[in-house]
Amino acid sequence: MKRTFCLLTLVVSLVAGTGLASAQGQPPVAAPGSVEELLAFWDVVSKGLVQMAEHFPEDKYDYRPTPEVRSVAELILHVAHANYLFSEIAQGQKPSTPPFSREKYKTKAACLAALKKSFDDAAAVLREMGNARMSALTRLPNGKELSAHEVWMMAIIHGVSHRGNLVTYSRLNGLAPPPMPEP
Repeated sequence: MKRTFCLLTLVVSLVAGTGLASAQGQPPVAAPGSVEELLAFWDVVSKGLVQMAEHFPEDKYDYRPTPEVRSVAELILHVAHANYLFSEIAQGQKPSTPPFSREKYKTKAACLAALKKSFDDAAAVLREMGNARMSALTRLPNGKELSAHEVWMMAIIHGVSHRGNLVTYSRLNGLAPPPMPEP
């Protein structure tokens, strides 16, 4: 619960910060809730996760802090897979993308390519959906209904959360993680 609160605080702070920048004479940002705003945050999350994936040496891709948690590669592939699921759900589709397996994505380059493509493909879906479709309700696999905008916010929070996991993995390996990109 504390972690969710911290992530939501981060998102709210980032949103408030973009509005403050506009009030201080900087170029205006997109209206809250717009596709342009979501794309701006999607870009930050994408860059942050790609940086982390690039940051880890290939020989650390199978590192996991404990046997019960995902390895670096599995975490990266999980995010890539989830990006497709969030895209499908936001469009009102039943999630159908199969999980990304480590057996298929054996190298750092393959994992990175899958991650980058998933972010690019999701951004294309978001652009295609446009502002008019952001209020459309969609049903999650658990039966709860959310707007497409809320689904995209969940996708952003999901990415930020897993970047945090990779920061921890990085520090546990004596690596200094790259800073989170700024919006």
